[in-house]
Amino acid sequence: MKKNLVLIIGMVLFITSLYGQEELNVGKKYNLYSNELHENREYWIYLPDGYESYKEK
Repeated sequence: MKKNLVLIIGMVLFITSLYGQEELNVGKKYNLYSNELHENREYWIYLPDGYESYKEK
């Protein structure tokens, strides 16, 4: 009984890990050097599709 339970849990974890491999676009990563912290800091910027072609009326 325990072997079956462990097998089922293992299969569920394996299958869910396969679906978690989709590409996720969260923006573009940039670096900025901080003189106060004396280190590079990372930040991300996401611009929606069509942002470059948008003109304010």
